Amino acid sequence: MEATHWLGSLQQYNDYVARQEGLNAALLSGSITSDSLSSDPPEYFTLFGNVAVIDVTGVLTNDDSWRTWYFGDTSYNQIRRALFEAYAHTDAASCVINFDTGGGTPNGLSDLGNLIRQLTSMGFPIDGYTGGHATSAGYWAMSSCRNLYAGEVATVGSIGVITIHKDYSENLRQNGVKPTVIRSGDKKALGTPYEKLSDEAKAQIQEHSDVLHRVFSDRVAQYRGISSDFVWTNWANGQTWVGQQAKDAGLVDDVTTLDGLIATLQSQLDKKSNGKETTYMSKIPRPAMTEQQQAALLAGADPAVVLGTEAAAALAAETAAESSLEDSQTENTESALVVGTIGESEVVTFLKAELAAKDSKILELTSQLAEASNAVAKFEATHQPMKDIIHLSLQKMQVAMGGTPIDMSELPAETLLAQHAKTTTTFMSKFKVGGVAAVESEETDESSGPPVLDQARLQQNSFNKRRN
Repeated sequence: MEATHWLGSLQQYNDYVARQEGLNAALLSGSITSDSLSSDPPEYFTLFGNVAVIDVTGVLTNDDSWRTWYFGDTSYNQIRRALFEAYAHTDAASCVINFDTGGGTPNGLSDLGNLIRQLTSMGFPIDGYTGGHATSAGYWAMSSCRNLYAGEVATVGSIGVITIHKDYSENLRQNGVKPTVIRSGDKKALGTPYEKLSDEAKAQIQEHSDVLHRVFSDRVAQYRGISSDFVWTNWANGQTWVGQQAKDAGLVDDVTTLDGLIATLQSQLDKKSNGKETTYMSKIPRPAMTEQQQAALLAGADPAVVLGTEAAAALAAETAAESSLEDSQTENTESALVVGTIGESEVVTFLKAELAAKDSKILELTSQLAEASNAVAKFEATHQPMKDIIHLSLQKMQVAMGGTPIDMSELPAETLLAQHAKTTTTFMSKFKVGGVAAVESEETDESSGPPVLDQARLQQNSFNKRRN
């Protein structure tokens, strides 16, 4: 199938293709050479204390050549190498991937997501941050991180796919070229750019795009720990969110700055160490990994099998200890102060009291809901009969004024009441108390509608009937 699936904007794709084509033309013409442009890839990561920061910018691509970093783009292999380097660095205890990308190619995303999850499970937590854009393929990659953070003007989301097909058949025809595509297999090479796009080829391209879209949505749901149906219904429509909007919608966990996030992570690491030497302070250096081991981890292999039982056990013990410490420490200052001033038994008593108060509130709200439901039921029981009475009264006034009764039973209650009030006013002005019906003259304004009876007369008639 000759079509390009793209997890990003169409403008981004067009810019990416244009600069690649421009560079190819310059290289072919000899005006520039690859040697004059080639440079070393960017540094793998920057270490701030014990937090490694990996910058991801530009288009995300599987092209791991000098062309990628020359244009300021990022390859998935480049991120992978940086992660392995940070993991192996004994001073790096945590990692932040700093995203500023509008997306790119889907190929390579699943492998990157698997690696991020694997390293995090092995005691090397990897968080995601964006102060600019983490959209489309960028958000797919970011969502695989442990926790997600965004700046107040950062944009995230855009869970969707665009697919680009180029038809060069007319251009070739105008240049006297008539290609012939011979297939062995009726679905082979559907959508080739050398012939017009058939309905069958278009349907196949759409099907592939839809499958990729669903995989994208499901991976985000998996990484964020929420249902696939929720993501598909609420997020997977290509929409983007900014800063606090993204947090409120659930796409990120908090709004902060990169410096603030690094400081928070370093503070957490300092609390864990509590003045004692830890693994990330070179007590137990993380094992270096061969390319074969890296590939195995990328494929989702068991770390114990890849790294050896002893190394994996050390990592597991450290991870378990850190997780236990994390669970016992709360980031909520108010809760920490409360727990810090009372003993364990008092904590249990305090929590039981809080639970009892919540149960009492739930019972109260349940009672209020029952009362409200009864009120609604009573209203629904009287609503239609009252509506019928109003409708009958309206028709009777129409007949009394010499008109033809109009069926308004299907009107909403509010509209029927408004019409009844208007007709009543006309009826009361026509039938005066103690007088006779007014006779319309030729000069009467017909557009003013039929007159109606006065409210006082209606009340007097009712009173006289009761006396008799």
